[in-house]
Amino acid sequence: MSVNDLIAAMAHHPEYIALYLGLLPLLGFLASYNIKFGLATAPIKIILSCIIYLAALPGMLASALVFYSLLILHQNILNVNALIYFAPIISMIATFTLIKRKIAFNRLPGFDRLSGLMMLLFITCLIVLLLYRFRLVVGFFGSLSHLLIAGVVIFIAFKIALHKLFSKRN
Repeated sequence: MSVNDLIAAMAHHPEYIALYLGLLPLLGFLASYNIKFGLATAPIKIILSCIIYLAALPGMLASALVFYSLLILHQNILNVNALIYFAPIISMIATFTLIKRKIAFNRLPGFDRLSGLMMLLFITCLIVLLLYRFRLVVGFFGSLSHLLIAGVVIFIAFKIALHKLFSKRN
């Protein structure tokens, strides 16, 4: 199954996607409703962290999909399924905004790792774009698949380097 097949399969059931993406901001609002000035108990912080992860992962994947479709494939964004391409990003932003107004993200467990993953994805996309625009990898190695493999290798290298740089020492 290719990514296009997966996107087509998801497009056949838009009600599930809309329900999932619509519930995330609502759950974030309800979970943070009674929090006063960032004073949340540990179970509420864990619930908010889970909601943020559930919103961030599809949002990051959708942003990478939009990046790839727009800048690498030069696909017309007006002809894509908005529920697959843009709704996860909007849901992520709405969920983050609703939770951020009640509690600082640095007080939530695991958000530092999630923000690190977001930065790594952004840096990797920029490097892949630069390599694609300069056509260095395509000129020396061959095809677009080699360019994507180089992007994955660069992502893994950055992840290992950042882990070694910022991990706590024993």
